[in-house]
Amino acid sequence: MTTPQPGIWGRLVAATQGEVNTKILEAYRRAGSTIHDQLHAAENRRLERNIAGESPWTASKSSQLELLCTWNAHVLQVLGDKFLDADYSLQPVTAGFVPRVTYDQVEAFYSQVEGWLSRARQASSNPNYTTDVYLPATLPAWAEVEPCPRPHLDGLMAAIRHIRTHAEAAMKVFEDSGTPKEKQDTLNYLRQLFAEANTKSDYIEGLWQPDASLELHERIEEQSKIAIESYYRLGQLLSMPNLAEEEMTARKNPSKPQQSNMKVPLWPPLPGEAGFDPWVMTDPSQRTRLQNDKDAKKAIENMWKYDPDPRRTLRVFAEIEAARERGDVDYAKNPDGSRFGFYSCTPYAPIYETKRPVKIYGKRLGTSQRFALEASPEAVLLGNEFEFGLLVSDFRPAEIDYCYVDKPSIHDDD
Repeated sequence: MTTPQPGIWGRLVAATQGEVNTKILEAYRRAGSTIHDQLHAAENRRLERNIAGESPWTASKSSQLELLCTWNAHVLQVLGDKFLDADYSLQPVTAGFVPRVTYDQVEAFYSQVEGWLSRARQASSNPNYTTDVYLPATLPAWAEVEPCPRPHLDGLMAAIRHIRTHAEAAMKVFEDSGTPKEKQDTLNYLRQLFAEANTKSDYIEGLWQPDASLELHERIEEQSKIAIESYYRLGQLLSMPNLAEEEMTARKNPSKPQQSNMKVPLWPPLPGEAGFDPWVMTDPSQRTRLQNDKDAKKAIENMWKYDPDPRRTLRVFAEIEAARERGDVDYAKNPDGSRFGFYSCTPYAPIYETKRPVKIYGKRLGTSQRFALEASPEAVLLGNEFEFGLLVSDFRPAEIDYCYVDKPSIHDDD
């Protein structure tokens, strides 16, 4: 698809509405567009193995992983594509620009495509490949905005119809492959999940109407997200049926959540107390360098000086580190395995990436989401409130921000 190029009037309208140029998103779209052919090829190989007498139960683990990762990349790419197309269709004057909430949502989808594509290709070339994330994976978090923009709803509807078609094809091939007697319960479970997702989809189609009231609009949005999440998970279980067996076992034998062995003190040393380390939240790989940077030292001093609740700040950091020790999150990495980097503003924390769904500081994060901890005094020094919380973003390179009034700057996720 050609990147839309709005005229002068369109740019003016977009600017007055605070919309964001989609040039980067369109680059993501082009880069990930090969996934559609890759999924088609993977589905053909699944059908060929079926014809040759090889079932999903006996396929090699690497073949199963390749199919699963390809499925995930495809769903994420479709979601990004449909959201953009819906916005361009409903807002043709500003095509090429979208609201910030739409930009962030599409970026969340597209930013995970490359990772799943890479895993799929690694699995196809290495019979001993094992993935670096927990499966089944979850979708990125949905944008938190009320009410949901109308283009989002159109995008969700278009995505459901597309994804359902591929899920139905995958389910048919799976059933036609033949199921060993001892695996019948698992097949029944998969059929149950498939029926559940289809019921949601049918219900949404029944509710859908272009001029839906706000109440109906919200109901369709809620059910659409559940349906898409269900198909996303189902596609993974059909690719690796042992995941369905593990899920069944976990449901029959629920256990307490895994506890961390990390010794996190109930009340970490606070500023002014013995043992307090002002650099404790800084990326370990950057700590020594930043400690020798007088501007960074000043920024860290200001951070603790103006933090209204340092106890809370340290507890959230301890929560993140406990999740890292459990294996729920890890330092974000580049495709070559090197460290991705650190966040440019105080406390210069590592950029983390989730390996399984996790809840930190009351925020639910899905698989493969990148985030960092921000505790910035800059807003206080400019007359506003202290900025604190988890930043969930794709993150891009940025110069270090010293976060104090002498040198105001823009954060790297804006």
